[in-house]
Amino acid sequence: MSTSAALVEGLYEGAVRVSRLLRHGDFGLGTFIDLNGEMVVLEGICFRVAPDGAVTKVEGDLLIPYAVVTRFSTEFARPSQQFASFSELVAVCDALRSSGNVFYAFRVEGKFAFVKTKVMKAVPRGTGLKAASLGQEEFIFEEQEGTLVGLWSPGFAGSFRACY
Repeated sequence: MSTSAALVEGLYEGAVRVSRLLRHGDFGLGTFIDLNGEMVVLEGICFRVAPDGAVTKVEGDLLIPYAVVTRFSTEFARPSQQFASFSELVAVCDALRSSGNVFYAFRVEGKFAFVKTKVMKAVPRGTGLKAASLGQEEFIFEEQEGTLVGLWSPGFAGSFRACY
């Protein structure tokens, strides 16, 4: 079973230390044991967005169940572009991808008029991901400067299985 498939089934135990994860990438997304918050890896630093919205750095010895990281490199940039909605941003990113069969990392820096985000909160072990997502906390930010971290996976990636 792949790590993401295990997550969908409700297996949220720690599998790898943050310090080991960061040896494999400096940019990415993930979660924490029992889905207790969201992980953002930016410029080689691991952050936890807690269910109350607080953002803190994460120590390297913490175990995590799931993350996707890469070594971020800027192949091209599109400065000073405005987006009226998330769907416009997705359309611009889709147009920049040269293939639908490759994984992509997107980094968007700027001032955002409106951002709505959700954060997972801890759930009892065995709770499936779909049921767990029903209890997410929502936050709305207005007039915020920051960085959006995005990862795009091709459709076939859902069929990956780990071999042991």
